[in-house]
Amino acid sequence: MLFTILLAMVILSIVVLSRFTMHQGSQGRHYLNAGDAHHNKGEYEKAIADYTRAIGIDTHSAEAYCSRGNSYFEIGKYEHALADYSKAIELNPDLADAYYGRGYALLKKGEYDRGWADFDKAIALNN
Repeated sequence: MLFTILLAMVILSIVVLSRFTMHQGSQGRHYLNAGDAHHNKGEYEKAIADYTRAIGIDTHSAEAYCSRGNSYFEIGKYEHALADYSKAIELNPDLADAYYGRGYALLKKGEYDRGWADFDKAIALNN
């Protein structure tokens, strides 16, 4: 009897946790989509806030880091952009957009060799 109760509690816990995780994922996607909408309207500060919320929900979202990097780039915060692009690459080394973004940010800082190397990597990933 005790075993059956414990087993039921474990199963219930797994179900609740999986639903919570699915809800968290959809919330993260919501903020990512909202950030994209703000970015596309040129509302970069609002986009950064939404991407930051998405990252708070899913700290392993390379897409959210890369997107936030794009918004930072647009407002001239190249150091912030570089940090986000680098984090996106750390999380997903096959994300060509992060290499493109980081390449442009490096060029803005005058780091031409590193910037062109990132462009080469992005091109290689897209082929």
